[in-house]
Amino acid sequence: IKTLDSFPQEHTEIDESFRMPVQDIYDFIKSEYKGKIIAGRICTGTLNAGDEICFYPSTRKDIVKKIVQFGETSKKTAYAGESVGLILGHDTLAERGDIAAKSGENCPYSVNRFLASIFWLNNIPLIKNKKYILKLGACRVEMHVEEICKVINSSDLKIQNNKGFVNHHNVAECIIKTNRKIALDLSEKSIQTGRF
Repeated sequence: IKTLDSFPQEHTEIDESFRMPVQDIYDFIKSEYKGKIIAGRICTGTLNAGDEICFYPSTRKDIVKKIVQFGETSKKTAYAGESVGLILGHDTLAERGDIAAKSGENCPYSVNRFLASIFWLNNIPLIKNKKYILKLGACRVEMHVEEICKVINSSDLKIQNNKGFVNHHNVAECIIKTNRKIALDLSEKSIQTGRF
């Protein structure tokens, strides 16, 4: 039994920093929950009523007054994997696609330019400087590929540099430029908030 106890325990999503992409915002006038409810699914971590959270990329902060779930009364704590509504103390303006994080924990990056590894599945090639829509969680933002650093041909694994496009089933390292800041994590830290 001592040997079994010595094995490292599996790291769970609850152990990670709190992340909740904002999926929608509801404004209730005639309800026990008057005001705005920020709705989303908790990707990682836990959240307690009374915690201060920050919405990224705007960095607006507020206190969680109540945590609610559809068909239930309010709860004190919510965990990774749960879909919840947050009632805030001051009706802070959040937007669909923002990422909520606890103040004092590791925060997501707020960027409009970043390096990405891409596996291109479309039959039409990915073209440098062409406009596309990037989808990350509930966030939708216009983007273009500013630079294609290298392309790996998936059939022969040859590396090609200085190419202006990425063909079907090829892998590429690209610099992505969005038309406004978005919040994201490194993909090795969080798949839900780091992959698009």
